[in-house]
Amino acid sequence: MKDTTGAVVAGAKVTVTNSSTNVTHQTTSSKDGDYLFTLLPIGTYQIAVEAAGFEKYLQTGITLEINQKARLDVALKVGSTSQVVEVEGNVTQVDTVSATLGKVENNTRIENLPLAARDTMQLGLLQAGVFAPDQDDGSSNPFSVSGQRSESMTFLIDGSDNNDFLGNNMVVDPNPDAVDEFKIITNNYEAEYGRTSGGIVNQVIKSGTNQIHGDVFEYFRNTALDASDYFLQQVPIFRYNLFGATIGFPIIKDKMFLFASYQGARRGEGQNTGLQTVLSPAERNGDFSALLPGLPLINPASTNPNQPYFPNNQVPVDPVMKNYINQFMPLPNAPNNGFVADPVASLSEDQFVLRYDYTFSNKDSLSAFYILDDQPQTYPLQILSGAAYGGTVPVGSGFSNSQRFQAGSVS
Repeated sequence: MKDTTGAVVAGAKVTVTNSSTNVTHQTTSSKDGDYLFTLLPIGTYQIAVEAAGFEKYLQTGITLEINQKARLDVALKVGSTSQVVEVEGNVTQVDTVSATLGKVENNTRIENLPLAARDTMQLGLLQAGVFAPDQDDGSSNPFSVSGQRSESMTFLIDGSDNNDFLGNNMVVDPNPDAVDEFKIITNNYEAEYGRTSGGIVNQVIKSGTNQIHGDVFEYFRNTALDASDYFLQQVPIFRYNLFGATIGFPIIKDKMFLFASYQGARRGEGQNTGLQTVLSPAERNGDFSALLPGLPLINPASTNPNQPYFPNNQVPVDPVMKNYINQFMPLPNAPNNGFVADPVASLSEDQFVLRYDYTFSNKDSLSAFYILDDQPQTYPLQILSGAAYGGTVPVGSGFSNSQRFQAGSVS
């Protein structure tokens, strides 16, 4: 804080105001002319400076991004405080305070750039030093940073941990309409970060403002709109509906705000099992005589060295095993005990996001968020895929899997 001659101005009253919520913070310049505001939420601000014997200084249109250490040098002009010098313009975007390297993906890019399956983290691949993980990567994390393993990353939401410490992967991935912006810090992390060396990803949830705002959306794909593969006789079944809504509003104007988001997904997807060999009706009852004479079955429980085989390939069937076979193993529908099917897997998701903000005073505030993500899944036929299983291997029986992920913080 200086005057037009370069002399330091101490004791100047500095007020910063959030343009969306009208929440204000005040401080005074020190004897060295310095002033500092900490822990300001992201958003658009205006700053006003008042000092005896000087014209009032007002600058609007200041955009503060996530993890940004913004600097604004003010030159006060001699005059009456009733006179106002108004400047419209942002602060410099070059970080002259820290050596941290990283890039912000703001709300404009999140809303306007195409995202497959509406995964915000895909935008991270547009940044320098960020790469898609290897195909054999088992962490399920969206990318790796600066040559490190994808498991060597830290995920944050509003500065709070969003890591599953068992596999060090992201717990919840908020839908794009709930994310205001996010930043990937790729190098030279400051002391506030630690534990990992493979990149810091910090997401910020949208908040309510003095103006009611929100949206409603739906995206869909359907088999009727898909093209057929040249080598397939019919188009694989695929139905995908993704829908939801958001709303932000004031509970108490200028003080208390709420933001809520919901996203649902319903997906039906055909499973490609290939041609499988199953038991014939006779074999389901233990009759394997059709395999003779080429393949006699050895009886591991036989104590007669002269008769190590099941007589006439008749194998006793345990009642429990027979019940399991009848319930879960299909009958053949192709020659040579073959079975071909296109069962449809049902995959769903329901994600709820809430954020609450309350400003008690110029110095005290409360902020909290909670995310609930339910993902029930039903597979008529379980298929294991990957090199560890020797390719794509149908296990034979279906299964249901219901997962619930939660994250929250109060600060």
